[in-house]
Amino acid sequence: MAGKYDFIIEQGATFGLMLTWKDESDTPIDLTGYTARLKAMCGEQEVLSLTNGESIALGGAEGTIQLSLSAERTAALAFNSATYDLELVQGEYVKRLLQGVVVLSPEYTT
Repeated sequence: MAGKYDFIIEQGATFGLMLTWKDESDTPIDLTGYTARLKAMCGEQEVLSLTNGESIALGGAEGTIQLSLSAERTAALAFNSATYDLELVQGEYVKRLLQGVVVLSPEYTT
């Protein structure tokens, strides 16, 4: 079952979030050969999509998943909150790792 994790993106600021996928004994799971994807929806509207190599970097044997967005990209976001899921894919195997709510904290200073 997917873990639950909520997070905040500050509009107009550089965003970064580092996650580590670990097994029951707290050992990182090797992500070599995996790709990742994240999609956030506000009702029926897609408000954010991240993909491997663009805004998601996987750390191989360390099991890390780095999400990142430039300040320019976060400035262009326009939603209050959305539900998301993060999936890891290896061949035909798809693992929904996380799901939750992402909140956009509005920027006032430009």
